Amino acid sequence: MAEEKKKSGGGKAFLRGFGLFATITGIILAAVGLALLMTDAEVESNIKYALAIAGLALAFIGAVFVLCGIKKSKAEKEEEQKPIECMYCGESNPPMSKYCRKCGKALVKKCVNCGAVLDMDAKYCNTCGVRVRKDS
Repeated sequence: MAEEKKKSGGGKAFLRGFGLFATITGIILAAVGLALLMTDAEVESNIKYALAIAGLALAFIGAVFVLCGIKKSKAEKEEEQKPIECMYCGESNPPMSKYCRKCGKALVKKCVNCGAVLDMDAKYCNTCGVRVRKDS
């Protein structure tokens, strides 16, 4: 499960990065095309229009890629809304709960070194590798 999140996060980071690059490149192309249209440069008008339109289209496509990289998948949305079961008493708690409403024990564990949220049965931090204390 954690491996799937890493893969989807990497793909989303790629989409955001590529989208940002395409958007910036498109804006520059559109600006050059519009600047050429406004000047008396000795470039065919078809090329001026093509640069402006291609730049706008590229900027739009880049923006779509950025939005796709930001949008949460259905599985991520369901994971956030899933009740948290207490590993001590078995009580089902509302999503995003930090403490069990029945026994009061912690539902999430944080690394004392880096503050990363850990699985309750983790022995080592998956972010910094520090051994997790039993009382944390």
